[in-house]
Amino acid sequence: MGKAKIKKKIAGYEKQLAKHIEKFKEAMARDSPGSMNYMAREMRDFLRRKKELEVRLLPKGLRKKLKANG
Repeated sequence: MGKAKIKKKIAGYEKQLAKHIEKFKEAMARDSPGSMNYMAREMRDFLRRKKELEVRLLPKGLRKKLKANG
């Protein structure tokens, strides 16, 4: 996958995160713990995937250093 596609995917995840934050706030306003848990889990997954993609945007040498360190 090219860097442009990765950047586009990251932008999509940011849009999804914004939507989920709004949905989380709505669920909190109506006091719905089930919906809040679901939205929190979705946001956590989006953030994890976004972080993975951001690492792929780094220069190759830096990625290898990060991988070697943990």
